[in-house]
Amino acid sequence: MKTGFIRAVLGSCTGYMCFNELRQQSLRRSLWHLLLMALIGSAVMFAGIYPAMRNSTLGSAAIFSSHCGKLECSAQGIFPLEAPDKIRNFIIAGPVAVCYLPENAAALPENFQQDCPVGVLWSGSQLGLWHRTGQSGFVFFGINKSMTSAVAQNVADRNELFKKFRASDKLQLNLPPGKKQIITPEQLKNLLEVLLPLWLGGWFLKQTLLEVLLYIAMFTGVFALMNIGRPKRFKVKEMAVMAIYAGFPVMIIGSVAEALGLFDFNIIYVLGMTFYLIYIMNRLTRDSQEQAWRQGDQP
Repeated sequence: MKTGFIRAVLGSCTGYMCFNELRQQSLRRSLWHLLLMALIGSAVMFAGIYPAMRNSTLGSAAIFSSHCGKLECSAQGIFPLEAPDKIRNFIIAGPVAVCYLPENAAALPENFQQDCPVGVLWSGSQLGLWHRTGQSGFVFFGINKSMTSAVAQNVADRNELFKKFRASDKLQLNLPPGKKQIITPEQLKNLLEVLLPLWLGGWFLKQTLLEVLLYIAMFTGVFALMNIGRPKRFKVKEMAVMAIYAGFPVMIIGSVAEALGLFDFNIIYVLGMTFYLIYIMNRLTRDSQEQAWRQGDQP
C-alpha cells in the first residue's frame, strides 16, 4: 500500500491510527518521504537563522576589508594588496580574533588574542586556527595545502603556537604561476552573499539527515537485538518505517524551535521521537490484543 507524502505527514501528526497503514510502506518510499521532510525542516531553520547569519557575515567582511583592503591572490597565497608587511590585529563576529602576520614576522604580537577564546592566524602563504585551553595553552589547527581540513595540535604557550604555525603547510591556490587575482571589498561581499546561503542550506540538510538517520538506525538496531528469541509484534523493517514517520511531527516542532532560537533540534528530535514511537508501539500492540480477544484468540 502506498501513502502519499502529504497524507503521511498529516496522519503522523494526528495520532497513532494511521501507523497501521504507514508501517506497510516500502522502506525506499519512506526514506524518500524522510528526504522531503528534511528539506522542509532545513528550509524552516534556514529562514529563521539566515538573516542574522547574513548580517553577521557581511559585518565581519566589512571589518576585514577596513583593515586589509583589497586582497591579492596568487599561487603563493593570499596577501593584503596594500602594506603586506604590516601586522594587522582585529576582531570579527564570534568574537574571533584575526591576526595577519607578514612573511618575515619573527613572533606573534603580544595582543594577538585580543581577549577572544578563538582566532585565526594568517600569513599570506599560511592559515591556521586556534582556541584557548587554560590561561596560556592553545589547541592549534593548521589548515592543509588544499584548505579542506585541519590537524589539531596542543601547544603550551604563544611562542610554541607561533612555531607550529610556521611549520604548518603552505597554502596552494589553484592559480597558474605568475597569475594574480585581485579581490576588492565589493567582490568579497558579493562572493559571501552567494556562498553563505549555499553553505548554510547544505549544512542544515546534511546535519538533519545524518542525525535523523543515525538515530533511526540506532533505535531500530536496539529494537532488533532486544527482540531476539521473543514473539515479534513488529518486523525490523516495520520498526524502521514507523521510526521514520514518528519523527515527522517532531521534526516540524524541532525545526521551528531551532529557527526561533528556543531549543536545539537534536534534543527535541531524540526525546520527542523516542516517546512518540514508544506510545505508537504500545497503542498498536494494545489494539491488536483487543482485536484478538474479541475474536476469541490469544494475543
